[in-house]
Amino acid sequence: MEITSRSAEIEVTGTDREEIRVTCSADDTEQTAKIHASFVSEGASDRLKITGGPSRNVRIRIEVPRRTDLRLNSPAGDLKVTNVLGNKDIHLHAGEISVSSVTEKEYGPVHASVAIGEIDFPRQGVNKGGFVRNYTTNLVEGKFRLDVAVFTGQINLQ
Repeated sequence: MEITSRSAEIEVTGTDREEIRVTCSADDTEQTAKIHASFVSEGASDRLKITGGPSRNVRIRIEVPRRTDLRLNSPAGDLKVTNVLGNKDIHLHAGEISVSSVTEKEYGPVHASVAIGEIDFPRQGVNKGGFVRNYTTNLVEGKFRLDVAVFTGQINLQ
């Protein structure tokens, strides 16, 4: 599934349902109606695009089937991915990315990079901060791939 979203606090969470559910909220509730989500499904390719709404304090929750390959792009905000098993390709220009359940059992190749900021992956003993920081590993047991990048901000792999 490919998700392209406006800047926001975004949470993508895996559920046991085989459907996709998007909920949005904002401090200015009247402006919430101006947030638009469009969904296109073409065979094995699903695309969700979220646009519009107020310029700040927007929260978006996206529920996907637990087993979902995910490509997520957003200009800025806090991106949190929980309970989603599958390949992940997550890119953010500015903000924080958090991905839970990054274990050797599930993930083989893991690549994280920041131009300015920090990478925190306690399970692997990684805490790197500063300019142009990268972390790459190939955990042999895992069957999924994880690629996470932020230009300015922080990456938390849990």
